[in-house]
Amino acid sequence: MAGLTSSGAYLLSGHDGPYALEHFTCVGNGGSWSYDGVRADPATGLPLGRLALRLDGPTVRLHVEAAGWVLRGAAAGGSVLWRRGDEEHEVAADGFTGSSPAHLVVAARLGRPRLVLVEVTEPVLATRLVQRSWGCLGAQEEVDVHEVADLATGETGRVHLSGDVVVDAPGVRLITLTRS
Repeated sequence: MAGLTSSGAYLLSGHDGPYALEHFTCVGNGGSWSYDGVRADPATGLPLGRLALRLDGPTVRLHVEAAGWVLRGAAAGGSVLWRRGDEEHEVAADGFTGSSPAHLVVAARLGRPRLVLVEVTEPVLATRLVQRSWGCLGAQEEVDVHEVADLATGETGRVHLSGDVVVDAPGVRLITLTRS
């Protein structure tokens, strides 16, 4: 896939502070986009897992590995199918979400004001359905700003995107970025 390539690293934080360093490479080309991320413990450098996320037109494909678990899934036409271990599931939903900034890019690219998503949680890759609203607040200095709300809790946050890279979001800090 030829197109704009971005690579760098994100520091991911939660209520207890930083929990993962995610090194990534993403490539965008028209309606297609791919993201590959490798996670490590920010304190020790020990590997925590990897993620591959692909957006090809309306189809989203996901492969995640963490703590000995593997989850593979796809979303298309309002249906999400995934497999974790020996269990296979299918629900009516728009795509996936999780702690990786890649999920924010895909949600923004889906361009819908309301999304039903299968949230994949670490480290055991458990899943649950969540509903999020997305509103584009416009561009500020070549950065698109989106307001995202969790419809179950009312919690809101702003996601700042420069092309296919999250430059700022709750719990996400972009540390390095190279584009070619």
